[in-house]
Amino acid sequence: MLEVVEGLSFSVELYPHSDSRHEQVAEVQMRVNETKIGCIIEVFVKLHSKEFNISLEGEDIVVHCREEPFRGKVNREIVRELSRLFHKQVEIVSGFSSRDKRLLVKKAKKSEIEVLLGSC
Repeated sequence: MLEVVEGLSFSVELYPHSDSRHEQVAEVQMRVNETKIGCIIEVFVKLHSKEFNISLEGEDIVVHCREEPFRGKVNREIVRELSRLFHKQVEIVSGFSSRDKRLLVKKAKKSEIEVLLGSC
């Protein structure tokens, strides 16, 4: 059983060039939890994209996949591409046949995940 340590959040400036003293800042909650063996990332998968891409839509991490949902091709693409992005071992914890997936990034810290997902 995985023990959740803490969720991950960061701020996004909505108006970076605002001159007022009361700049509006939104708090974005990403679905990332740190455990003893790595980080659990909750993602939503969108199929039939032209290229593999990761985006943040609200608090959801959306993974856009090229592969067809046939015999685990999408799952293999997600694991392969996220392993390349994080330079860590990635495995699917739950959601093998669902578009909502939970992925374990082994030996990763939440700060690493925050930086890499924030740059996507």
